[in-house]
Amino acid sequence: MTNDIQTEMQSPEDAMIEISATSAAYCSLISDLFVILAADEPADLIALRDRAKLNMLEATANPIEAGLSRVTYATTRFEIIDDACNRLGHPAPSTAEVISLSDRSLN
Repeated sequence: MTNDIQTEMQSPEDAMIEISATSAAYCSLISDLFVILAADEPADLIALRDRAKLNMLEATANPIEAGLSRVTYATTRFEIIDDACNRLGHPAPSTAEVISLSDRSLN
């Protein structure tokens, strides 16, 4: 019996292009989140943003070695947004809002 879940294989070059685009979109998404949450940037949210950017830059340097995938990025994106919202006492944006922000950041 074969496994129903297929692992998507990518060349390192394709993965690097995808991850670089995702990194840029992700950093833009975090910046857009500040606009949703507050006019100013509380210290804990700045720390989350900086950590997220650092993580993305490190991942982009060697995405294959880091074992990252689109699923990992999507999961991390939602976790950091939820964490930032919880720390500030704001309701987290809906999935549709996050996708909308992500789409805007790619344009």
